[in-house]
Amino acid sequence: LKGTESYTIKQLVSDNVIDVIGVDNIPVDSYIDSNPLNRLTDAEIDAMIDALVILAEPEDPYAVLVTNLSTDVNVGQVKDLNIIPSLITKQLISDAIIESIGVDNIPDEAYFDNNPLNRLSDDEIDAMIQALDILSNNNDDLPVADIDTDVNIYQTQQFKGTESFIIQQILSDAIVDAIDPLNEGKIPLGAYIDGDSNNRLTQTEIDLMIDVLYVLADNNPPVGDPEHNPTFDVNEVLVSAISTDINIGQLKELKDSTSLITRKLISDSIIDAVGVDNVPLDAYIDQDNTENLTQEEIDEMILALEILAGSVEPGDVDHILVTDVEIDVTVGQTQDLKTNNSVIIKQILSDNIVTMLSTSGIEIPVAAYRNNDDEDRLTNDEIGYMIDALFVLSGEDNNAKVDEIVFDETALSVETLQSFDENSLVLNRVISTGLNTNLPNIPDESYVVVIDPLDPDYKKDILRIEINNILDALDILGITDTSSAGSIGANSITFADIYLVLELGTVGEPNEHYLGFSPIVAHIMSTPMVESVSDVRGGYDYGIPSTAYRNDYDLTYDEIVKLVEALAYLGNVGEDPGQEDPATTSLLDAAGTIDPTNFGPTQLNALLDIESFIVYRMISIGINDAGLENEDARAEIGDDNYDAEVMALPTPLIYDIKIAEMEHVSLSMEILEITSIQSLNDITYEALDNLSPEQVTNLVEDDTNGPNTIIYYKVSIIVDPSNNIFDVIDPGNGDAYYVMDSATRVRLLRSSIAAALN
Repeated sequence: LKGTESYTIKQLVSDNVIDVIGVDNIPVDSYIDSNPLNRLTDAEIDAMIDALVILAEPEDPYAVLVTNLSTDVNVGQVKDLNIIPSLITKQLISDAIIESIGVDNIPDEAYFDNNPLNRLSDDEIDAMIQALDILSNNNDDLPVADIDTDVNIYQTQQFKGTESFIIQQILSDAIVDAIDPLNEGKIPLGAYIDGDSNNRLTQTEIDLMIDVLYVLADNNPPVGDPEHNPTFDVNEVLVSAISTDINIGQLKELKDSTSLITRKLISDSIIDAVGVDNVPLDAYIDQDNTENLTQEEIDEMILALEILAGSVEPGDVDHILVTDVEIDVTVGQTQDLKTNNSVIIKQILSDNIVTMLSTSGIEIPVAAYRNNDDEDRLTNDEIGYMIDALFVLSGEDNNAKVDEIVFDETALSVETLQSFDENSLVLNRVISTGLNTNLPNIPDESYVVVIDPLDPDYKKDILRIEINNILDALDILGITDTSSAGSIGANSITFADIYLVLELGTVGEPNEHYLGFSPIVAHIMSTPMVESVSDVRGGYDYGIPSTAYRNDYDLTYDEIVKLVEALAYLGNVGEDPGQEDPATTSLLDAAGTIDPTNFGPTQLNALLDIESFIVYRMISIGINDAGLENEDARAEIGDDNYDAEVMALPTPLIYDIKIAEMEHVSLSMEILEITSIQSLNDITYEALDNLSPEQVTNLVEDDTNGPNTIIYYKVSIIVDPSNNIFDVIDPGNGDAYYVMDSATRVRLLRSSIAAALN
């Protein structure tokens, strides 16, 4: 029927073609006058007759009904159809490619007029026909719909220089997914068209990366390695399976690549291996840490990585992953790295040395750092000096890791600490460093005065008198090294030791401190003192008021002395017969049995005379625990023992009691002959009724109208629990005898209590 002059036959063929292809798949220009109401053009009919023969393959075209033809074409059919000058076949091929590749993977440039509403351009179709051969591995029978775009290395090599925008997009996506699967910014913007990450990679970058992918895929372990694969073929490796965890050999092969992605990959691999914190600014291009490493740095680092991986012989460690390289260098490696010019290696060596010295309790003087800046690395001269010293410091062990070398100052005796050479830049701060390491939060007054906090010497050197005081204190306490100085327990320190230790640094002592006491001694003594009276409730320690501290960590010296006095009194510690021996009685022995609710008036008077904030708190706890506290008895702003920190708690479990209230409680206990704070809850009406008028006045302070409330409120409840006694005594005038809250009687007036008792 091809070339027939019959309009009827032409219409018949046109209708069959439209039925097979689908009216929606027929380009408008295929119709006469580009009108879908007309039949196909003669040229299109003749071309489609040839196309139908191709679509019938591999069946006999003369035995297959046109209506039974499938448009699910294979690679061979697409190649044949592309030769036919038919708009319909172009559309058919375009649709098959788009459906196979996925519309989301088709760049606009692949379409006619860059318009996704059009079919693929002829140039794109021609380029994709060649690409389909590669993607199908030259299998003409493979349906286009089954084409796998998960490309392997061989295919990428064949695609190098491809003019297909679709293949460029596929390669771009594959490269981006392989290099930066989590979209972490591993692809530099310059690698994209117009520097826009919404675009695909440039053709130049794609072609360069195709060569790089080959190197990255060629990661079969060497012969002899348990993971070596004798049948490994780099060409069969899928791009999606490529690892960017590169080995030293790959790093060496890739170091001269001009690919922007590869330059960043190399930099990132080195930076990831050593840790970004170990990369100084001068390792980067233009000293900008958003740039890549300099080429000189990369070249030097490759040499260094071979040494760090365990060999100085080229090729011996090419299979070692860069990320597996240990940067905890050994003494022997430092000797080989001494002439390496990598600033990263200088930083690593510096950091390892600093770690070693810090671990050993050695403080590095600021002068040992570049530009006298302890945020910088050690000077090259200092690094070289330390490399020369490492062999001796390691016990002549070349395999010792530098940062694990033990030079433990904290384990040395006091005599040894004092014997260090004061002229050494590293050792002249050994004692101070050891104390700073083992005893956190040393008071400012224990340091050599350096006013400027930005000064590199700020809070580095402890005053010599304070060093002597702390070492003398440790001797007295039987502590052999400074590592235990910050953990002295209340159960391990006796009163005899305390008395001696608290004398250190005081006026007239050999190492007298300008404050009149040793701040560092007060510092180490604060921990056991706090422990001895700790009272944690609801996650807050009420045992020590914030007013007892001289800073965030230490009790005031006076509070320590006064608390020792209080505990000695409560624990009956002394030299007199019947008292506990100070030499054998610990703080915890004295404090362990204290129950403030059992304090009697004699104890209260003695404790109040000490005038200690901690003791005031101790008594307040007793009053609170006995249930005698009331809002009006609480310490107020301006009172000596007012604790703003406690009052800032959402719901304090203990409130400080006014000092005058505590004194009045003690006086009242004497009047009532009560032997404990808790027993105030046992006061009876009869006991009050037996008091003299003067005693009642002293209890309720009716002559001064207070100000104390604890006893007054307690007595009021006992005398008139229902607030109605004066309704009987003076009917009609009862309210006049009560504290009133509007129309509600709160309690008896102070002046009413004596009358009620009478």
